[in-house]
Amino acid sequence: METVVIRKHMHWNNTSKLPVMVFVHGESYEIGTGNAYEGSVLASYGEVIVVTVNYRLGVLGFLSTGDNEASGNYALWDLFAVLSWIHDNIGAFGGDTNRVTLFGHGYGAALVNILLLSPMVSTRLIQRAILQSGSALSPWAVSFDAVTCTQWLAVNVNCSQYLSDSELLVKCLRNKTATELVEHVPLPPKYYSCFAPTPGGGQMFPDNIRELLKEGDTVFSQIPVMFGVTRNEAYSYLKQRELEEGITKERKAQIIRTFVHNLYKFHRQKLYEIIDFQYTEWNKEQDRNTTRDNVMDMLSDGLYVAPVVEMAHEHAKRGAGTYFYNFGYSTQSENFPQWSSGVHGDELPYVFGAPLVDGISPFPSRYTKNEKKLSAAVMRFWTNFAKSGDPNVPLKDTEQDKFSDVYWPKYDMAKQRYFHIGKRPQIKHHYRGSELALWLNLIPQINKKQDPNTGIKPEASQHELLDWKNISTFDDPDGLVSKFTRLFPLPPPTPPVTRLLNDVHVTNHPAFDGMDRNYHRSTPRQTSQEEITDPPKDITTNENTAIAGERTQESLATSSVPLSITVAIGCSLLFVNILIYAGVYYQRERIKKIKQGEAANASRNSQSRGNSNEPDGDEITTVPVNHLSGSLSNSKPDIQNNPVYSVISKQSETADKYSYTPVPTNTNSPMHRTRVPHSQTNSIASSSKSGNSLNHISGKPPERSPHGSDRSVNKHNQTSASGSNNAITIV
Repeated sequence: METVVIRKHMHWNNTSKLPVMVFVHGESYEIGTGNAYEGSVLASYGEVIVVTVNYRLGVLGFLSTGDNEASGNYALWDLFAVLSWIHDNIGAFGGDTNRVTLFGHGYGAALVNILLLSPMVSTRLIQRAILQSGSALSPWAVSFDAVTCTQWLAVNVNCSQYLSDSELLVKCLRNKTATELVEHVPLPPKYYSCFAPTPGGGQMFPDNIRELLKEGDTVFSQIPVMFGVTRNEAYSYLKQRELEEGITKERKAQIIRTFVHNLYKFHRQKLYEIIDFQYTEWNKEQDRNTTRDNVMDMLSDGLYVAPVVEMAHEHAKRGAGTYFYNFGYSTQSENFPQWSSGVHGDELPYVFGAPLVDGISPFPSRYTKNEKKLSAAVMRFWTNFAKSGDPNVPLKDTEQDKFSDVYWPKYDMAKQRYFHIGKRPQIKHHYRGSELALWLNLIPQINKKQDPNTGIKPEASQHELLDWKNISTFDDPDGLVSKFTRLFPLPPPTPPVTRLLNDVHVTNHPAFDGMDRNYHRSTPRQTSQEEITDPPKDITTNENTAIAGERTQESLATSSVPLSITVAIGCSLLFVNILIYAGVYYQRERIKKIKQGEAANASRNSQSRGNSNEPDGDEITTVPVNHLSGSLSNSKPDIQNNPVYSVISKQSETADKYSYTPVPTNTNSPMHRTRVPHSQTNSIASSSKSGNSLNHISGKPPERSPHGSDRSVNKHNQTSASGSNNAITIV
């Protein structure tokens, strides 16, 4: 299930136990492996034991049905098993069970944060922790809606018939291979995660993060913790062309509008205007590069920095020993733009000592002399913290450099001092103070149902962004929260006829509206204006459910008049059709009598002519009687053997009045196209009924991931981490 790789300092003896550093990788909850991180340099330089681990990923590590059938959080249990194993066995490797440091990066840091708050974990297992560029308060740290994610997956792998029965649903999913499950995971709303840690999913994660923070006896409140971020955490959220050429003001508006729409529920337009104003450098020329920098700062602060700083504030209040750093340096050989100054993950090669050995997996292989000194200093601070809970003691390098005399102070609520790690190490205070005041103080006050100034609850529509129906004003429209949460809404008992007339998806059940994004990941389609006339709703909150109910009543009230008009028109058309049918029937009877009379005349003429074979000069026309009754035929009639065809003379006045021409059989009109043979129809119907055709709707386009990577890389890592290539493992 989980894999443990141990790296230890080679020069140790039985009388001196070494600190243990356990690293949790965190590329995402769906991609990554601890095997990629070589810990031998860190172990040797800092005289510690380094443990890197694997845990189940994606659907295999987090699938949840919201009940005991599949409670989710299997990856957290994997890490708990690792910590338990280390406590029981690390002594045989010379490790000190009383000095275990759990440290993680990105999504791995969020997992570490959750374990620190879990009632299942005690200080017996963890005595120090380091959170690098991740916090459990980030929007991507926990599942957006675990049950809805599982429902989307069930639809994608043909298990949707069991959505109302969790036990049968889990059995159906167990019968699918790991590859099937991994390849059909749904895409979450932008800035969120789908298969991720689930609050309330069992004893390991029993409640949401803010409720767990109120508990006073967690590991989080009792041990020293180091927090840190890089300068540009959201670097990979922008496209490569945007990074190189900058972005326009229109593009900035799209990104901020999507961010606000997905992350907040109330006073969205006000929040949009505040964020746009805050992240505009009014003392600079508003060119594309400046706009790019502003957007990157906004995404970095909202998704990473503010959640990490808020968690550091919570820890500092408890007085267990809090340290905070900002890493602001990018490796020169990686050719990052000079303005980047440290992007997400830039500190990792320096933590693992890659510059000291000219590169190790998975980091670059070329470093400058100053970068080697930087790495030595970072490893010293990290391993000192693992040994004593204080990055300043007990070790210092014998070689003097610009880091030697730096004393890293504790982070407290009054001074908020932190360590800036870069070309010029500095002790600073109040990291991004004005921006974080916005995220931690102002926005939470505004994102409330009632007006923060008057206390009045505005109408539901007043919480929407201006022009929210215009889908082109958003970034990644298929990534909107309102698209994701519209899975299987309860159909009304008598749907309004006007909805059927206006809806472009009248042949589909409303449950499948917008399913192109998650339903087998077909090619994204352009959304028409009719499809977004319903206000977005979030099924995860009671407030939005009430809003949806109010708007539904308004819709029913306003649709009563068009409904009555439509019924009246339908009755009129039905009456007209009856008249037409009666007229056609009358015409057929009259033609029948005319033909009988002409046949009698022809018989008398033939008798008078005797056996003469001379033509009479009449022009002959064939009339398919079945066309007169409205049926269609694409086959060439057999005039000689088919009794429904008659011969009519156009020279007769009576015949001229009632003569018809056969319907053409080679027309392109939709009314006369060649129909599907009955055998083919049965084949298609049976295929659809069995569900097999759902697997072949379309090819899968390249998929969005939080950091722009191809999600196909995930297939190997998820399958290998599951321990089984045949079926999902559900604890």
